[in-house]
Amino acid sequence: MNLKTELQTERLLLRPWKIDDVADAKALFKYASNPHIGPAAAWPVHASVEDSARVIRNVLSTPETYAVVLKETGEPIGSIGLAPLSDAVDPERREPESTREIGYWIGEPYWGQGLIPEAGREILHHGFEDLQLTAIWGVHDVNNHKSSRVMDKLGLEPVRPPCASQTARRRISRRTRTPHHRRRMANQIKFAPVGRAVVVWSAVSTGGVRPMRLIETWLADPERAFDLFAKFPAEETGFENPAAGMDREQFAAYVRGLRDESLGVGLPDGWVPATKYILVNDEGDYVGIFNLRHRLTDFLRNGPGHIGYGIAREYRGHGYATAGLKLTLAKARELGIEEAYLSVHKTNPASLAVQQHCGARIDHEDKTEYYTRIATCMESDGLYARGD
Repeated sequence: MNLKTELQTERLLLRPWKIDDVADAKALFKYASNPHIGPAAAWPVHASVEDSARVIRNVLSTPETYAVVLKETGEPIGSIGLAPLSDAVDPERREPESTREIGYWIGEPYWGQGLIPEAGREILHHGFEDLQLTAIWGVHDVNNHKSSRVMDKLGLEPVRPPCASQTARRRISRRTRTPHHRRRMANQIKFAPVGRAVVVWSAVSTGGVRPMRLIETWLADPERAFDLFAKFPAEETGFENPAAGMDREQFAAYVRGLRDESLGVGLPDGWVPATKYILVNDEGDYVGIFNLRHRLTDFLRNGPGHIGYGIAREYRGHGYATAGLKLTLAKARELGIEEAYLSVHKTNPASLAVQQHCGARIDHEDKTEYYTRIATCMESDGLYARGD
């Protein structure tokens, strides 16, 4: 049995599916007979109300599986739950009992209304708070971009892009609470053969306040990453965007190269390893680009330094640059960089203010640039800052 009979959100009631209930079976068939639903989640289209009734009895009656019921109508319009780990995540059954895998779907008429993210936040909270889970995983087909966006909105993080013969698996283990009741998660990455290309994500519980975060560009949703990079010109007050003007095919090749660049593979002479991150805000929007060079050459030391960044125009003035820079400084610290070198155009006082909010001092200047230094920081409040 479910630990809780019902869960509630502002618009939804999450309750167990009713076995041998005609109304539930008809509601399930109404939406699960749509060919746009089941195949995307790797289950067959329902052929009849009787078929849906059998699914309720044999599949959806398992513990911690909930009908997503719209309060306004009382009708089940989808399903969500925490199930034992699938073969895609744990083929060798090595994970502990305190781990689960989130799964969900919703009827097509309700797509784009934020209902599954709303239900998912309640399920994650229930999993960590009530069930005391130590890890939650998520999996979706590589072509299921809607599910990718849901997991992003829930605060899950992708492990790495899929390939044809393997899937990446990541476990997020709960540590202790901070004074702000945020949880920090440790992770392990493993790989296992699977029959189809899937993306595996990791869950994080944040007590209802989801932190901003950085994700490597090659782990981001390809379409949304393309849209973000397309917002930046080739150069803007010192921030360079090599992807400016690329079409989707060119951008995909560019992103593949970014991973090699981060690993230091095939670098041209004079280049250093660098990781290009996308800043994701607490609504799941892609708002900026942050580039972290892992070490400095003489040119970089006297020029652009370790970190460059840009925020999409519509998101400027909301503190995202400050929050993203703090996160990037934490990444720099992980690389052993104790003091980060940056530069800023004198025509860009807002960027200088961002750096000074993060503790920058002006080391020297020339006619066009300030050259700053920032001690890297590991304070959790800095890492999870929502911005100024």
